[in-house]
Amino acid sequence: VLSDIELREQSGPLPLYFIKFNFEAGQDWLPLATERPEFLFAATHVLVHPSDARFAAHIGKNLINPITGETVRIVASKRKFDPKKQDPYLVPFSPSFDKYDYEYTLRNDIPSRNLIDWDGTMTERYPGLTPLEARAKEIAYLNERDLIERVDNSHIGSAFFCKRGHPVESVLRLTWFLRLDDSKTPLRSPAIRAVEKDLVVFPKWRHKGILEWIGKMPDWPIARQNVWGICIPLWYDISDPSQFIVWFIDQAGTRKQGNLKSFLDNGISLKEIENGLQRIYASEKTQWTMERQPDKQYLPETDTFDTWFSSGEWSAMAFGEPGSADFDYFYPSNILVVGYDLLRLSVCRELFLGLYMTGRLPFRTAYLHRLITSSDGRKMSKSFGNAVSVTEYFDRYGADVTRMTLVSYTDLPDDFPLTEDRLNRFVEFSKRLRDMQKIIAVANQYGAVSFSLASLSNEEHALLTAFDDLATSVETSIERLNFAQAQEALCGYLSVIEQYLHRPETLKKSGIALPVARHIFQKYLILLHPFMPFMTEDLNIALYDPTQLLAGTAWPKKRAGDR
Repeated sequence: VLSDIELREQSGPLPLYFIKFNFEAGQDWLPLATERPEFLFAATHVLVHPSDARFAAHIGKNLINPITGETVRIVASKRKFDPKKQDPYLVPFSPSFDKYDYEYTLRNDIPSRNLIDWDGTMTERYPGLTPLEARAKEIAYLNERDLIERVDNSHIGSAFFCKRGHPVESVLRLTWFLRLDDSKTPLRSPAIRAVEKDLVVFPKWRHKGILEWIGKMPDWPIARQNVWGICIPLWYDISDPSQFIVWFIDQAGTRKQGNLKSFLDNGISLKEIENGLQRIYASEKTQWTMERQPDKQYLPETDTFDTWFSSGEWSAMAFGEPGSADFDYFYPSNILVVGYDLLRLSVCRELFLGLYMTGRLPFRTAYLHRLITSSDGRKMSKSFGNAVSVTEYFDRYGADVTRMTLVSYTDLPDDFPLTEDRLNRFVEFSKRLRDMQKIIAVANQYGAVSFSLASLSNEEHALLTAFDDLATSVETSIERLNFAQAQEALCGYLSVIEQYLHRPETLKKSGIALPVARHIFQKYLILLHPFMPFMTEDLNIALYDPTQLLAGTAWPKKRAGDR
């Protein structure tokens, strides 16, 4: 009922019970270990790998379920065998409540069944009790019959919890899937071909990760199984109302749950049920449609689309109908910038759906960046309550300093917390720019506006050449999405200008040095603008041209000092 991303697996002490399973032929028994004795009644098989010398001799034998008296077959396991990771004991195969075992049934001919009702209580043995209550009953039952060989109270087990804190159980329910390898409309193979041919990924090694995930992604469960969201646009034919369980609020405001046929037989109208419908659950035998016929009665699907299905369509749907002027101009987008943690949740799904709806990938480049962590090193999350708003950094350090600090982390291989030291580094950098502003203001007041190349010494020529190299280097780094590298080069060049201006030789020839510095600093602000947009615009207005924004200024060309 919950997606994997909503779950947290937690480890802790959990008693391990060793239950005596008698062999079908003879009086000997084999102990099977379980953390969940309340579900032993559903055990029908035991998996033993043929390479497991400890237990392989038992393959093909039958045990007797001590709860039900039914046969429990010991069969050869098809799972990968690693002798270093094998438990020192045998366990019952538990596909009816263990996800790992259930997935095995999908690939092998072993049955499973649901054991828990919608309200989280047992449906077969001890109906109406919670699993924890049923466990106490089952342990008492087994103790009375001397069927517990021993209990390992030092065992560390695991359980799943909703990320909000409460424990969850596994149930088997029908839901809606998007088939990726449909024979008529395959999604996987076209996406792989398109990604290999047309998608640029940064960092480059993530390209392989996208292909690997698309290649192994299972059919996509596109139902959110929540009461809010975009409703799945399907209608159920209720010709046989006994095939439906409904939850609804009647005209008196009372919540009701049960079989649809029973409610109709008791005089509750279909209209009243539909008006108050909260949830509907249909059996496999039911018929559904996207277009209702006037001579049949229907109830709508109450499930909603998975968030990633809804958002996955956004890249193709945001620009209007395919073929429109906006769509043809804006689709596909040049670049998608997103956290690497959304590679499989968002990026791959956008690729699937955008390609399916338009025949083209939704973006040409995917830039997958690292994540800012909280001070405790964990990913920031609303659920954890450890998120820090970026506006707090704006208020303390300013938008430009915060921006440059974030950019400086983009070359790291790991997630990172924002540190005071790194923020303060760019605070100091901004102060140095203000100091430079004072010098250029003097140049504006007392220095010449222009200069001739013939009047320059080797030192000025070297400074201009270094700037040309800087402009080329920064442009190349930006084009390759190496933003931290480009920014670091820019920060380093400010020191070059400062050193030039503070040399004794420079001070003696201020008539040349000031106009050269004025010229270079103006071009320098253009290069710096993408990384520090607010302060560079402010400096340009104060020192150069209040009518021309740097955002609309052309990138400096080679031979910047040729005046």
